Amino acid sequence: MRNFFFLILIFIFSSLSVLANAPALYQPTFIQNKGQWPNAVFFTATLPQGWLFLEQTSLTYNFLEPDYFAHENEAEKKIPETKNNYAGHAFKVSFVNANSKAQIIKQQKSPTYYNYFIGNDAAKWAAGVNAFQKITYQELFPHINLDVYSTADHLKYDFVIAPGGKPEVIQMEYQDVSSIIILNGKLQIKTSVNEIIEEKPYAFQIVNGKKQEVPCSFTLNQNKVGFAISGNYNTALPLIIDPEIIFVTYIGAALPISANCATSDTKGNLYTGSQAMGVQYPVTAGTYQTTRAGNNIAITKYNTSGGTLYATFLGGSRSEYPLDLEVNKAEELVILGTTSSDNFPTSVAAYDPSHNSNLDYILSKLNISGTTLVASTYIGGNGNEGANLSLSPAGLTVDAQDNIYACGTSESINFPIKNGFQKNKAGDYDGVVVKFNSALSDLIWSSYLGGNALDIISDIKVGASGNVYVGGLTLSTDLPTNATAINRNALGLKDGFVATISADGNQLLACTYLGNAGTNLVQFIDLDANENVYAVGLSYGNYPVTAGVFSNPGSRGYFVHKMNSGLSSTFFSTYIGGVNSAFEPVPTAFKVDECENIYFSGYGLTSAPLSNDAYSKTFSSLYLCQLSKDARELVYGSYFGSPGVNVHVHAANHSSISNQGLLYHIECTTSSNYPIGSGLYTPKINGGNDGAVLKFAFPGATANPIRALAQAPTSSCAPFSVQFKNNSLNSTQFTWNFGDNTPEVTTRDPEHTFRNPGKYQVRLIARNLSSCKITADTTYLEIEAGTPLRAPNIITPNQDGQNDYFKITVGNVKTSLKIYNRWGRLVYQNDDYKNNWGGEDLATGTYFYVVESPENCEKFMKGWVEIAH
Repeated sequence: MRNFFFLILIFIFSSLSVLANAPALYQPTFIQNKGQWPNAVFFTATLPQGWLFLEQTSLTYNFLEPDYFAHENEAEKKIPETKNNYAGHAFKVSFVNANSKAQIIKQQKSPTYYNYFIGNDAAKWAAGVNAFQKITYQELFPHINLDVYSTADHLKYDFVIAPGGKPEVIQMEYQDVSSIIILNGKLQIKTSVNEIIEEKPYAFQIVNGKKQEVPCSFTLNQNKVGFAISGNYNTALPLIIDPEIIFVTYIGAALPISANCATSDTKGNLYTGSQAMGVQYPVTAGTYQTTRAGNNIAITKYNTSGGTLYATFLGGSRSEYPLDLEVNKAEELVILGTTSSDNFPTSVAAYDPSHNSNLDYILSKLNISGTTLVASTYIGGNGNEGANLSLSPAGLTVDAQDNIYACGTSESINFPIKNGFQKNKAGDYDGVVVKFNSALSDLIWSSYLGGNALDIISDIKVGASGNVYVGGLTLSTDLPTNATAINRNALGLKDGFVATISADGNQLLACTYLGNAGTNLVQFIDLDANENVYAVGLSYGNYPVTAGVFSNPGSRGYFVHKMNSGLSSTFFSTYIGGVNSAFEPVPTAFKVDECENIYFSGYGLTSAPLSNDAYSKTFSSLYLCQLSKDARELVYGSYFGSPGVNVHVHAANHSSISNQGLLYHIECTTSSNYPIGSGLYTPKINGGNDGAVLKFAFPGATANPIRALAQAPTSSCAPFSVQFKNNSLNSTQFTWNFGDNTPEVTTRDPEHTFRNPGKYQVRLIARNLSSCKITADTTYLEIEAGTPLRAPNIITPNQDGQNDYFKITVGNVKTSLKIYNRWGRLVYQNDDYKNNWGGEDLATGTYFYVVESPENCEKFMKGWVEIAH
């Protein structure tokens, strides 16, 4: 698995359009220390099997054995056995007699910034942390700079020797390595866990615009490394010595991740959740033993072109895992996961700030930029909540008020239950459902849902009625089904189920089993405009199929089932099967759009039904399917992803499909030829899993959702005449409300004048009565009509309370004032004028003023004023 910082991302748009800013191969960057690491560290770079720390006069390397980075066993699909201790090796490269006050200069800033919420001490959190491609130690030795940088997938350093500098003063002492030798001109460094080779140094000068090589070699005196220049060179020109570092013995790419969930916002930005190895600064030099430290949740946000906007790391000192992501109305990202850390970061007003047992659920919320942990809480009891890593799914959603709902499974007999319909655990593991307020400070209601065996709730939705719908899998034979349920009794050894819960959480309104005599589960559910319930899941054997639908027989496959909100009647059910599937066919994403088209993705299914326009008809790790309304036809079927079986199946994978038929998917893959568009890079993979992220537009998407979109100049002085431009999509009727108590208008592109100063919320409602069942969308613009600059033309400073001062009409912004007499001499000046000049010391007469107010709607004003005593 690749390091999260440099995860290779593969995005697919429609018919594989080319990204303008294709992601590069793994390339180290140097992340600045803003308090998240020990004070001695200036920058950190993640390396294969370890980390590099840039300090004032030294470089510190820390490497760990490959087993330390093992997350999951892809072949056996289980958590590897945890070792008590892991071998590590740290060593330092000290610059002998170097300038301890050398200026460290950062260069080539990365567009991505990083946020660290690690541990429960907010003083050690860091946000808006920048990364750089190149770091320069200026005057590290007299007239000698050191550049540390990366190119392609190599770490490099150059010594740049200016005129007057002497190469022989460069001395690097390698402390606490196992061995260091020069072999065939290369510097070979061995530790107890890996091997590093520094290629024979290449020295050169630029003479008359051309590069000229200067013979150069390493020198080694015990453990001190230097450089010998054996040829002549021009001492009046800079000399560059350029070695290259190669990491020979390592686990493949860089540090591992485990990629598990993805979602999007209304703008089409993509968010992914992974488990990433935290940076480990060495406590002990040389060979040492250590226990495994924290694997944190890593959240990455990408723009619509695939560019990385931010990476945020969230966790404690042990292990966290992300299970689901959701973006709320305020464009905040809500995260559901598990933690075993007793110092997971929580907010001041958190419902539960303390770790409860070995494995707790956590809910956290980041602001739109990922730089603020808006809210965060534990929730759990005295047992395990969920399961380690990606073995047990859990679900997350928000409602129109940004209340937060989550579901999963619990072993705890004292999971916090409030106002719930089932107050006691009935089996070994029961499903759990919770509703929190937006601040995660109040548990509004929560409940168990389960029977006499294992129950897992994997997905959750909230209807317009406020009722809550959940789906999952059960081994219980006594689920609390209702008398009118489609299936009141268990159907096989493992069944899917769907349930309806009242808005206040204290009633189970309906519950039904779904499945057949084999193995079944519900992975996702969705609702249409009438609050009918759709479920998609896995089924071994032929799931019951209703008449008039498209279906495909097979021994393993996916079912889709549509029910009414009371779960008492079936509209349709169908089965999309295959033969001898290489994977357990777990769905990874599901959506019913405005026109009731049905989309889902899932792990590869051998002999799955394919459409003529399939992207690929060769079996791959992912199967994509679109069905028409009520599943009457196969609109699109295709394979995609890693060829063959180069994929690690996550039972808890929660990717997403938007209402526009866009799949946002993440998976762990060992494939070195994951499909990408022309012009995109694909990495070589030397072992372990990469995280592959894709954005794919279903070609059969027919929903044309209404989007209310508008633009206009947003600020000027009152009276402010604004020409609005209506960019709404798939809309034919419009209503504008200008927020100033004037009548609403229905023209497409109105012009409106805001006569009085103030801020106005302008609302546009776009409609299309022929667009399926969703007929309107709303957007808002904030318009500010500022206060124009105004000044009197006479003041009478006689202290009678009237016209005593030169008062400028301006908003609460910084304003400067200059007063000149009629001969042009400056007689008064104030750069932060507070309407308190009365000209008391000046003679009666006419004066001229200049007012500057850069932050005001009117920036500049000049004129004259008469002083009358």
